[in-house]
Amino acid sequence: MVMLKTLPGARTIGIVVVGLYSFTSLCAAIVGCTVSVLVLQPLMGDVSHLDTDDQVVPDLAEFTTLESILNIFDGLVPENLVLDAADDRLLPVIVASIIFGLLVKDKNEDGTLSTTLVVVQELSDVVVRVVTTVMMLAPLGAGSLVFAAATRLDFAKTGFVVIAFVLSVTIGLGFQFFVVYPTLITCLAMRNPMRYVLGITPALLTAFGTSSSAAALPVTQQCSIERNNIPPHIAKFVLSLGATINMDGTVLYLI
Repeated sequence: MVMLKTLPGARTIGIVVVGLYSFTSLCAAIVGCTVSVLVLQPLMGDVSHLDTDDQVVPDLAEFTTLESILNIFDGLVPENLVLDAADDRLLPVIVASIIFGLLVKDKNEDGTLSTTLVVVQELSDVVVRVVTTVMMLAPLGAGSLVFAAATRLDFAKTGFVVIAFVLSVTIGLGFQFFVVYPTLITCLAMRNPMRYVLGITPALLTAFGTSSSAAALPVTQQCSIERNNIPPHIAKFVLSLGATINMDGTVLYLI
């Protein structure tokens, strides 16, 4: 935000980014609904015979349309930044960060970086090192979680349902990745989608191995800047925001 506010057209960049993320999430929701109707439902058929007595179904609160809209804006207001960050409520943290970045002084009177930005940069470097170290252990941890979940499944009863679900999600994600994104890259960025994807291959492999876009964020930024020649201030702003709010895959498979 500090870099963007000093550049001309920063407001336009913010509007375009939020609009593009909203559009891709809408596309993901449409794809998810379509795949559910055309693929998942015919494969699964009647699932009333499945044993769900041991599953705990949470009580869902009922909200009116107005209350749902107001809750969205209420979720953007931070109550306790430390608690919000600890509970993975990242939207209020992002809002607070944007406001902080817009108001913080970027330079001292002698032209050097302000003390606040120096501290933030040093903290960022430490976080990147920590995340890089954690990513080395992430494949083992992710594999252990998947194995633990698999051992609790009764494949005799739910095996086909799991396969149908995985197949449907794969089809939906494949359509989003191979059709929606290349179309946007070609039409909006006027770039070769194949060349662009090849440039971010390390980031894709890191995200696949860690199952976390946040963990892959440092690699994604490096690939975007060094391999795809994205300006650093654009890449850092767009990717940092997208890693937390642009959850197209989550939207698609939850639908």
